[in-house]
Amino acid sequence: MFTFSKRKEFFGFKNVVGFGISKKIVGGKKTDQECVTFFVREKIPKNRLSAKDILPEKIDSVPTDVVKSGVFKALLRSESFGGQALSRTDRMRPCPGGFSIGHYMITAGTLGMVVKDAKTGQRLILSNNHVLANSNEGKIGDSILQPGPYDGGADPQDLIAYLDRFVPIGFGGEEGGEPDCKIASVFAAFWNKILERRKSNCRVKVYALQEPNVVDAAVAMPVYDADISDEIYGLGKPSGWVAPSLGMALVKSGRTTEITTGEIEALEVTVQVDYGGPIATFEHQIVAGAMCEGGDSGSAVLTPGLKVVGLLFAGSGDRNEGMTVINPIESVLQLLEIEI
Repeated sequence: MFTFSKRKEFFGFKNVVGFGISKKIVGGKKTDQECVTFFVREKIPKNRLSAKDILPEKIDSVPTDVVKSGVFKALLRSESFGGQALSRTDRMRPCPGGFSIGHYMITAGTLGMVVKDAKTGQRLILSNNHVLANSNEGKIGDSILQPGPYDGGADPQDLIAYLDRFVPIGFGGEEGGEPDCKIASVFAAFWNKILERRKSNCRVKVYALQEPNVVDAAVAMPVYDADISDEIYGLGKPSGWVAPSLGMALVKSGRTTEITTGEIEALEVTVQVDYGGPIATFEHQIVAGAMCEGGDSGSAVLTPGLKVVGLLFAGSGDRNEGMTVINPIESVLQLLEIEI
């Protein structure tokens, strides 16, 4: 399979929100030809684009394609949602995967599945960082409610777990915060003094490099082990995990759209995700067809044979038209030090 190194300059093209490996679409039909696919907010005719915004037809001799995806967003339940309550928004004990859950300061997401701590074997709840850890704002030990606050969950009567750990999400570009490297700070101070003496209007600034985001994931420890179920509602108990491949059939069970199916449309995707204002860039992602809506964040994504493929965290459009962004489960397991 064709691979390429980080090329975040692609985000400099107008409307591009992601890019990855896919199968080229010709005349509305998917072919067997592998290509680099650009995901865009909207398709614009070439004659309406400036020369600098026209995407290349080939990259390293590999053809490209352009697919309208819309804007990818982290999928918490929207505050403006006015629909009727779903059964999956009810309080459930023991609670299986696929039901409403959330940090006490958010709206609501989905309890993905039950996993185990790789070292201790302790059973834990798996979902997204933005569901269980309030997009980095949560603190270890914070209350996790089932159902989530939007669905009526309240502390302490609906307390099901405490935040155990999460993988921090880096927002913005590649520049991080102030560096903790003394050598870099001394270097900057030295050259800034020289520039000042020369009356230059330029200055040297050093910054910490931000590691690329790979997962939006967190785990919580149940208050009572008996309060969580190894089942995923409507599907059954997962039986291990599998690496993704183009065209792989998928199924998920989520809080809002319940059980939906799809297939993998693109791999090794680099994508920008809107977290209600802050933007985070993720690498090595899986993109599938329309499978989700707001509130489905945290859903486990599996094959029909119940092998876990990934963790759903973002999407565009709705369950009928749009796309779904999924963290590869191998990365989730490694970074959180958990197992299925």
